[in-house]
Amino acid sequence: MMYVVMYADITSAQAWIVYSKCKQLGIGYYSEYTHNYNQNAVCGPMTAGDKDTLVKLINDQTKTTVLKEV
Repeated sequence: MMYVVMYADITSAQAWIVYSKCKQLGIGYYSEYTHNYNQNAVCGPMTAGDKDTLVKLINDQTKTTVLKEV
């Protein structure tokens, strides 16, 4: 299975942490600024182990969505 992790309305500092981990793991990363200067970010595709690592970085279920390839 492959996964994509999406983050909604995270701070720039949180986005930098996610970006750094994605780069370290060789995972694609995209982000855009929100209306309040926070960021929405997407990482993927990735394995289940990498997904678990990235979900733990921003430990907030209201801001994190995981999409699974079926």
